[in-house]
Amino acid sequence: MARIPFSVYTVLALAAGLASGYSGFEVPYAGFMDGALYVLVVAAGFLIGAELAGLGGGSSKALVAGGLLSVSTIASGLLSGYIVAGLLGVNLRVGAVIGGGSGWYSLVGPLVSQVDPLMGLVGFLSNLTREIVHILLYPILARCCWFPAIAVGGATTMDTGLPVVTLYGGRRAGLIAMVHGGLITLFAPVVLQFVLSY
Repeated sequence: MARIPFSVYTVLALAAGLASGYSGFEVPYAGFMDGALYVLVVAAGFLIGAELAGLGGGSSKALVAGGLLSVSTIASGLLSGYIVAGLLGVNLRVGAVIGGGSGWYSLVGPLVSQVDPLMGLVGFLSNLTREIVHILLYPILARCCWFPAIAVGGATTMDTGLPVVTLYGGRRAGLIAMVHGGLITLFAPVVLQFVLSY
């Protein structure tokens, strides 16, 4: 019997969430979603931490790789967003911020909405789509180009995308993904705010 891909379960879970939200279901308490996300991050971190000893000297290389990857992810996102904005004739700074958001839709949407509410929605949806695409395609991309495949997830590689990376890329990829997403989460708000206000 064929094994059902992890991405199918992810899509089903997303569909169930959309259906329950649309039907008017309310979460038990205000911080429920944050709490669930923290549990997920702790669980993934525990699994990676439990395997770190087996990496030996490779752990420091993974940290450096995650750092370099995070810089390239933010820089390439800013540049590509800037170029696309120029081609579409929209505000270049806004385009750069949307591209440089690295999948962090809850940051990009409100940030861009301060300048242009419509583009704030575009920023929210495009970065949300990036997270979903990463979760769905990583199992496939990891087979041929696992290192660049981590970059697709952007900031989400330290939380929602981490279990997928760990499962299909292994413990070293999981460590790189956590460093990558963590550094983007740390520096993206500062960089994006600077770009938007420059």
